[in-house]
Parts: sequence; C-alpha cells; structure tokens
Amino acid sequence: MGRFYLIHGLLSLIFALMGMAVLRRRYSDERYTMVFLLFAVQMAMPIVGYLFGAWIVYYLRHVRYDKRLTHTRYIDMDDFQNEFVQIKRIFGEASISELLCNANSSSALKTKALASVSDNINQKNINLIKSSLSDSDDEVRLYSFALIDGMERDINDKIHQMLSAFEKAERLEQRIDLARDLAALYWDMIYFELSDADLKGYILDQVKHFARIVLGVFPGDSKVNIVLGKVYLMEQRYDEAATCFTLVIEQEGSSEYTLPYLAEIYFNLRNYRSVRALLATADGMKMNAVLHPVLHQWSRA
Repeated sequence: MGRFYLIHGLLSLIFALMGMAVLRRRYSDERYTMVFLLFAVQMAMPIVGYLFGAWIVYYLRHVRYDKRLTHTRYIDMDDFQNEFVQIKRIFGEASISELLCNANSSSALKTKALASVSDNINQKNINLIKSSLSDSDDEVRLYSFALIDGMERDINDKIHQMLSAFEKAERLEQRIDLARDLAALYWDMIYFELSDADLKGYILDQVKHFARIVLGVFPGDSKVNIVLGKVYLMEQRYDEAATCFTLVIEQEGSSEYTLPYLAEIYFNLRNYRSVRALLATADGMKMNAVLHPVLHQWSRA
C-alpha cells in the first residue's frame, strides 16, 4: 500500500508540474498555488473512489427491483389498444358541403355534419343547412328545419326581450345601447336570410329605424353606420350607403373592412376608375384569401 501511494504521489506531482507548465502564462503569479491544487486533486482521487465504491455497495445492498413479468411472450391486444387514444375523422376526406350534397351519404353522417356546422353560425353554414331542407332523407330534412327554426326563434326571442326593455328604458344611454343591438339583430335576420320574403321590407325598416335613433345622438357610430350602409346598399341607395361607409373610414382610420363596399358601390355606378383607385390603396386586403384575386385582377385592369 505504501509503494502504491509513493508511486501515486510521484505521478500526481509530475501531472501537477506538467499542468502548471501549460497554465503558467495564465497563472504566472500563482504557480505554487496551482501546483498544490493540481497535486491535491490527484492525490484525493483514491479517497473519492473509496467513497464512491462504498456508496455503490450500499445502493446495491438496499435497492429493490420490480417483480419480474411472467408470460411476456403473450400480449393482450384488446388491452394494448385501450392504452392509446383513438382519433377518428368524423367526415373522412370529403368536405362537409360535398358530404351533404352526396345522395349516397348516410343520414347519420349528414346529421353529424349539420350539427357540426350549426355550432358556427355564419352565412355559408346556414346556406348549407338550408340546402339540406330538400334532402331525400326525412330525418335530415326534419333536423335541418329544426336547426333553422331554432336559429330564427333565438333571434326573435332576443328581439322581443330588447324591444320590451327599450320601451321601459328611461335613461338615454340605455335606450341607445338597446337600439344599437336591435339594429344588429334585425340585420342578422336579413343577412342570414332567416326572415320570410314578405317580412323583409318590414325588417329593413326596423333596422333603419333603430339605426337612426343611434345616429341621431352619435352620428359617427361605426357599428351602426356599417349596418345602415349595408341596408342602403341592398336597397340600391348608393349615395346614402357611400356616406355611411365614408363616415366609418373617417372615424376608424382603417379602411380595409369598408373599402370593398365602397368599391361595390362605384362598380354598380359604373365608375370603374374609382374602383381601381380604391382597391389600389387596399394593401391590407392582399392577405385576404377571398379578396386577393379581386385585387390582383383590378391591378391589371
């Protein structure tokens, strides 16, 4: 053992001197300290090894392993499949519109598709539901009718509640807020085509009535001006519609949303130069997937 430490000490000293020769430029003022440090580290290595070996012996003495598995050659596939979450595509590769128009699609799958689109109410989805009203399957037709009827009832109930609150409201601010919401709700009836053709004129008059109540107090109200501008555009009252959309641009400073309506007005008036000039300033709409082809076409006109 003494011979081992003698040889180990000599080798440690040689390593320390060689290490100092490499590090002398960086630690020129601490040569002896660096030699002592490197020598001490090398000499302590056996002691560290003894401690580490003792820890390994202690660990191997007290460690416990899990029980060995038996019948490892057999795998229960039913239980194995239950370990993973199964993700299934309800509608496969086909789009919902193609599925609803396909006569070979099952009624159960069509019903699921209708339930899916009914969660996101917009004009396109409502048109999909309406297209199913003429489906050959009775279950699909009845479900489509129930969805349309439910949407119409929901808006009508909100209108009824707000009309009652509007009549009882005494504060001007409350009446203005209710009139703004009523104008939007009546417009939804028109936009989503949930009203009968005979009632369309009455509903448009209601939109204009409540919109004018708001604009009589707040002429620059952007939300109401947009709704009223759409009504005037539908009625082909292009001058009034252009005034509403221009007010929105002046109030908000952003024209990406309202420029297409102004462009449509000028197009209907056959003022094609104004259409091209308007769309040339609509840089923000170039990222719109729907309007980008229109902008590209008019930029080359």
